[in-house]
Amino acid sequence: EGLNKLMHHRFRHNWEISLPVLAGAVVVVAERHGDALEDEDGFATTIEMIGPSVKGLVRLRTDVNDGGSRHAVENAVSIVVAGVGMEAFLGVVSLEEGDGKSNKKKQKQLVGAIHPDRTWLLPVLKSASASGSAHHRPKLAFFQGKILALARKCDAASAASSLTAAETVVQRTRVIELWSLLPAFCGNPADVEITFPTLSQTLVKAVGDKRYPELVNIIPSSLKILAAGIRERFEASEGDRATAKDYEVVSQASVKLLPGLFKLTETLHGTNTASEATTKRKDSDMDVEDDAAAIDEKADGMSSQDAQRVQAVTDAIGELARICPRPFLQNLFKKVMQRLLVATQSEDDESGKICTLLGLAQALVSSEALDENSISLLYRAIRPLIRSDEHDSRVQKRAYKVLSEICEKNSSFVTSAEHLGDFTELIIGSIMTCQVSSRHMRLKCMVHIVKAFDSSNAQHMAVLPKIMGEVLLCLKDSNGKTREAAYQLLLAMAEVRDDMEDFFQIVLAALGAQTPHMRSGAVMAISRLVFEYRDDVVVQQLLPQVLQTVMILFD
Repeated sequence: EGLNKLMHHRFRHNWEISLPVLAGAVVVVAERHGDALEDEDGFATTIEMIGPSVKGLVRLRTDVNDGGSRHAVENAVSIVVAGVGMEAFLGVVSLEEGDGKSNKKKQKQLVGAIHPDRTWLLPVLKSASASGSAHHRPKLAFFQGKILALARKCDAASAASSLTAAETVVQRTRVIELWSLLPAFCGNPADVEITFPTLSQTLVKAVGDKRYPELVNIIPSSLKILAAGIRERFEASEGDRATAKDYEVVSQASVKLLPGLFKLTETLHGTNTASEATTKRKDSDMDVEDDAAAIDEKADGMSSQDAQRVQAVTDAIGELARICPRPFLQNLFKKVMQRLLVATQSEDDESGKICTLLGLAQALVSSEALDENSISLLYRAIRPLIRSDEHDSRVQKRAYKVLSEICEKNSSFVTSAEHLGDFTELIIGSIMTCQVSSRHMRLKCMVHIVKAFDSSNAQHMAVLPKIMGEVLLCLKDSNGKTREAAYQLLLAMAEVRDDMEDFFQIVLAALGAQTPHMRSGAVMAISRLVFEYRDDVVVQQLLPQVLQTVMILFD
C-alpha cells in the first residue's frame, strides 16, 4: 500500500524513477508465488495480491494526458508484463472492460471489440512479452481461448454494417495486434501436447486468410520459434518424456503444416510473376546496401513486404523440416523436384514457378535434413540453370542461392573427392553465362569451394589463376555486398594458397591488363592483402618491390 502511493499525481514529476520501483515490487511478489501460478487457487491468490497495484497503473494511464507521464506509466506496465507474464497480467486487467470514462456512444459502436481505454495495452503487451523473462511458462491454451476469442470479436465487429470504413480498418488492426502476441506464447509453452494439435489447424486456416496478409509474417515466424525451441530442448534433454512427447506432437503436426506453407509460398510468388516486363530489374546499376529481402525485391520484382513474407514462410519451412518425419520429408522433396524438372523443361515461360520451387528446395536444404542422394539430385537439377542464361535472370540467381545453401549446409558433400572437381568445373565453366544479379551468390559459392582446396594439390591450385580475373573485377562492382564477397574470396584464396610470394605474383600480373578497370581492381586487391597480412614477414619483404610495380601506373 505504501508503494501504491507513488501513483499519486503529486509525484508525477518523479514517475520515470518511482513507477519502475512499484512495478519491480509487483514482479517480486509474483515471483515469490511463481509455483502457485501453476494451479488455479494459487493463481487466484497471486492475482489478488498484485491486482490493486496493476489495476492502479493501468487506470493511471487513462487519467494522465501528457506524453511524459504516459510514457512512464507504459514503461512500468511493460516491466510488470515482462515479469509476471501475459497470462497473469490479463488475469488482472481485462482488455474488454475500461475505466468507465469513455464516451457511451463509442462503447456501443465497438461492442465485442477491445475497449477504447485498453487499446494502448496491445503494443505494450507485444514488446514486453518479446523481451520478458516471465517466471512461468506461457500456455498456448490461453492464447487459443482468450486472445483468439478477442480477435474473433474484433473481426466480427469489423463486419458490422453500422461501422464506417475507418472504424472497420481500426477493428481489423486490432485483429492483427492480437495475433502479433502469438510469438510470445511459442517460446517455451507448457501445454504443447494438449493444445498444439487443435491450434495448428486454426493456424493453417488463418495464414491463408486474404483479408489479413500480415498474418503471413506472424504465424510462420511463430511456428519457427516453436519448432526451433522444441528441437533444441529435445536435443539437450536426456530421455525427458515430456520434451519427447512435445517433439512428437509438433513433428506430427508438421505433416499438415508443411503442405499448407508450401502452397502459401506458391501463392505469394504467383501474385508477383504475372508480367515478365515488371520483373526484370537492373540492380547492378546502383549501389545497394539493403537487406536480403530488399535485394530479392529488386531481382524478383516483388515488393519488400512480399519478400519478407516469403522469407518468413521459407524460414518456417526450414525449421519444421528439421523435426518432421523423414519419410514424409523425402516424399515432399521428391514432389518438389518432379515439379521443378517439369517447369524447367516446359516450352512456356515458367520463371515464376521455377523460382518458387527453387525457394522451397532451398528451405529444405537449410533444414540439413535431406540425405546425400537428395542433395545430389537437387544439384543435378540446378546445374543446367546455372550454366544457362536462357531463363529469366531471377532463375539463375535462385539457382545460385540453392547452390550456396548446399555449400554451406552440406560442406562434406561439396568437398568430397567425388564432387569437388565437378563443382569447380561448374563454377569455371559458367563464368560467361553469369547474370549480373547472380554475382553475389556466385562468389559465396566460390568461397566455400576454394576453402575446400588442398594447397598440395596442383589441380586445385591451378584453379586460382583462372578465377582471379573475375574476383578482381568484382572488387569494382557497384553492389556493396558483391564487393565484400569478392574480398572474402580473395582472402580465402590467399589462405589456401599458403604461399604469399606466388599469390602476389598472380595478382600483380593483372597490373599489365589492357583495361583500367582490371588494373584498378588489382591495386585494390594488393591493398587489402597488404593490410590483412601486414605482420607477415614475406609480405613485408615483398612490399618495396610491390610499391615500385604499382608506381609504374602513375606514368
